[in-house]
Amino acid sequence: MPALGCGLESLESSDSSSSSSSSALSAAPAPVAGGVALKPRAPAAKPTGAVPSQGRYDNEIVVKFKEGTHVRLRSGGLRFDAGALAGNEPALLARHGLATGKVAGDVGAANALLAPLAIARHFDRPEADLDREKALGEAAIAEELADLNLYFRVRVDPRAQAALIAQLNALDSVEIAYAPPIPQDAWADAPPATASFTASQGYVNAAPTGIDARYARTVQGGAGLGVKVIDIEGGWNFSHEDAPPIFIALGTTSSGDHGTSVMGEIAAVENGYGMTGAASDVKFGVSSVINPPPGGGPASYSVARAVNAACPNLAAGDVMLIEQHLPGPSTGQTCVCNCGQFEFVPVEYFSAEYDAIHTATSLGINVVEAAGNGSMNLDAAVYGGAFNRAVRDSGAILVGAGTSYGGRAPECWTNYGSRVDVHGWGDSVATLGGGSLAMVGGAGDANQFYSNSFSGTSSASPIVVSAVADVQGARIAHGLGVATPAALRSLLVSTGTAQTGTNHIGPLPDLHAAFDNLGIKPRTEFVWTAVSSSLAGDYTVIDNPATNNNPNAVVQVTHSWAGIFDDHALGVWYTGSRWAIFHQDITPIPVNAQYNVVVNDGFVHRVPSTSASYITTIDNPYANGNPDAILIVTPNWNPGGFGGVYNNHPIGVWYNGSRWTIYNEDFATMPANAAFNVSVSPFGSFLHIASATSGDTTFLTNPLAAPSTAHVLITHNFGPFGKYDTKNTGVWFGGSTWGIYFEDTSPMITNATFDVFVANAPRATW
Repeated sequence: MPALGCGLESLESSDSSSSSSSSALSAAPAPVAGGVALKPRAPAAKPTGAVPSQGRYDNEIVVKFKEGTHVRLRSGGLRFDAGALAGNEPALLARHGLATGKVAGDVGAANALLAPLAIARHFDRPEADLDREKALGEAAIAEELADLNLYFRVRVDPRAQAALIAQLNALDSVEIAYAPPIPQDAWADAPPATASFTASQGYVNAAPTGIDARYARTVQGGAGLGVKVIDIEGGWNFSHEDAPPIFIALGTTSSGDHGTSVMGEIAAVENGYGMTGAASDVKFGVSSVINPPPGGGPASYSVARAVNAACPNLAAGDVMLIEQHLPGPSTGQTCVCNCGQFEFVPVEYFSAEYDAIHTATSLGINVVEAAGNGSMNLDAAVYGGAFNRAVRDSGAILVGAGTSYGGRAPECWTNYGSRVDVHGWGDSVATLGGGSLAMVGGAGDANQFYSNSFSGTSSASPIVVSAVADVQGARIAHGLGVATPAALRSLLVSTGTAQTGTNHIGPLPDLHAAFDNLGIKPRTEFVWTAVSSSLAGDYTVIDNPATNNNPNAVVQVTHSWAGIFDDHALGVWYTGSRWAIFHQDITPIPVNAQYNVVVNDGFVHRVPSTSASYITTIDNPYANGNPDAILIVTPNWNPGGFGGVYNNHPIGVWYNGSRWTIYNEDFATMPANAAFNVSVSPFGSFLHIASATSGDTTFLTNPLAAPSTAHVLITHNFGPFGKYDTKNTGVWFGGSTWGIYFEDTSPMITNATFDVFVANAPRATW
């Protein structure tokens, strides 16, 4: 699902005057999307009593008009145009008991109240983009979403703020006006050479202590490959020696330990020193809560705007992390611990933040949100059902904080309640920044600071983000597609390690259990020798626990020369109880031929039954739009034990400008219903160009291919030099590195290109 779809913006001039009328909810037809009635949206409750001052901006107001009013900002003022009403907007007005004349009058009154103040759209992305996202989201989840174009903000004199809020809330066409909260981070109180501190990262360990990111790393895609993460807060040190590349930085960013620590938990680079992120294969970006105010002046802070700005830079399956919490209503309770953040609540308590988050999750983006460090029971009546799923559910994963190293008990200060889904470590988290663990370059070099004391729901939430990204990455790699936010949230809850204690913070995610639930297994690689007892004419039967009695195993092979040539196109097939390697031309397999084999490292691609070309196009979220992807491909005669299609042709892969394809090198038509086992950019993969050749061989220059024990698999790649290769190929060890050779011993083609995968390449471990 894309982050943006198609939509049109229309606003034409028209005048209308009519009287207000009353209408019950049941009197208006339910809006529909694609013929399906939408679940009604729960509107925000207008505040009563005095305007809270603690933790709120005293010089700014956020105002939202009711759904269906189609109020827009034009020429510096608010404008209602009855002629622009479209779609379900008339029905929504009827639901609210609003006639067009009443809306026009209220908008005029609002303009009079706010003149000559500078009014700005609260969500400042193009109106058409917000309209498209709303339509896409509603169609996806069959729920009404807020029209984010109905949110505005205005800078005011602090002495007039309370009166203006009350006057705006008195207008029937206004859904809510309020003083916006000030976000806070949710944490509780190069040379010289840097050592590895990964042993301190206990949260990656197996359950019940951690989320078992160690196990996830043994699974293709299980370190977040193909997933983007955007962190919502204010400050990061992008110059830290262990920081990942940043694919996007939105808003006004500043340096700070908090964001640096969050970044390190998720995406610290796997490089043998410092830390290694629990989802180190993700692409990491940031969206700052620091925003320019309407009319100029000092910057203001808004989580809602940062969330909405991040949306078009993420796609379904990607992850957004909200590392902020906001001051909530007074509860009359007495603080016991962490009193500086007492009564702070998740950001979605506030209307604009909730609606921005709900829009993001409706588009398939996973939003992970810190539950906050306010010591609050979110089920309490003071919150008016804001955290009651029966009233509203943003779709975000709310994260509480539990004690570390297997304690899993609610921290004294964590928020809790039925709306909190899962928890992470709330103390003793080792990551980048801070300096409590090490100041490698001294107190003046923050680029080499490391911490073992990061804490709060701020330290807990990145652990959960890592679990989300690791699951999505594994799903993509194994051809399962991305899970919806609801499905992924449910998976983490149902497979997690139960908390201890009484205040509900949910389980600690367990990636091993989650992968077992999905049927995703770790990679297995080995060398198979076709001994006489394994042979049956044109095939050799593999005997390995990873493949035996497993018709759904994804098996990939490359011939490995050990004194025996095998000049035939290969494939794999399931015999009914075992997998086998066979010759596509049905000639006998040579006795003692050797093959490098990898199991469970990809997905099955099937050729359409209507195939009439020598090319078949792959559809995979990580490969799509990724010209740098590395693909390893093996023909599969009968996926799952069903079917049976030969393709006796050498194959290659080619990027057509937007998608990767598999093609027959000799231009023979791709057989209908043929199938291929495919892996995309597994760890240990790289591109090799035969710029230097030695007879029938090109030797690999990548250090991963140097060990004689390397398990090397290859697939010919048409680009970048546009070379066809109709030869059958294999690999052999040349004494100092592995080489790719032509089985018929003809000269290697200069600048022929190969995708290479060293299946047993060592990974950095914690």
